[in-house]
Amino acid sequence: MKIDWFVACKVAYPRPGQQGTGLWPASVAHAKRLGGTSAACGELTTTMKKLFEVPFPFAGENCRACLVAVSEERRARTQGARHVAVREGSA
Repeated sequence: MKIDWFVACKVAYPRPGQQGTGLWPASVAHAKRLGGTSAACGELTTTMKKLFEVPFPFAGENCRACLVAVSEERRARTQGARHVAVREGSA
């Protein structure tokens, strides 16, 4: 499964029941992509923990501004794909 947006947070702890280095958010989860230094909401993530294996949104407390930004971006991408399919189908 490709993770488009992953979680970045200020505090993380080892995942319950998992051995190894897997972490889980213990603070508000922000949406982050590879590259860049900020979350979808614009907050800097340079000092945050990056949880590359945890997809955003996660089943906990998520940043509301990140939720809005990610959902708008996904909606725009989906609508763009529909427009391309309609144009290709009508040709």
